[in-house]
Amino acid sequence: AVVSTQSTGKDGSLVRGTSFETYQTLYEDLAQKHTEMHSVLSGTIERMKQELADAKKENMVLASTNIELQDKVTILGPKCDQKTEELSNINEMIAALNLQIED
Repeated sequence: AVVSTQSTGKDGSLVRGTSFETYQTLYEDLAQKHTEMHSVLSGTIERMKQELADAKKENMVLASTNIELQDKVTILGPKCDQKTEELSNINEMIAALNLQIED
């Protein structure tokens, strides 16, 4: 709270002002708020750093899993193509047999 002081100047006129104690109180309040804000911001920054570190770890795991899956696709892709070709050949033989049976 600001405390107004009132006194009379040398010429008898009214002089108004603010006491030194009021300025000191305001400064102390401001310093306390600054300390509190610094603490809150430091906590927020530390939490964000931890979240970033966790996200990086998760990204590394996902990248590793992605590499494993790509390797499997590389291996299984040609095998699937081969099996598809074999099934196509079997289907052609069945169709030929069906034509022979019909005749």
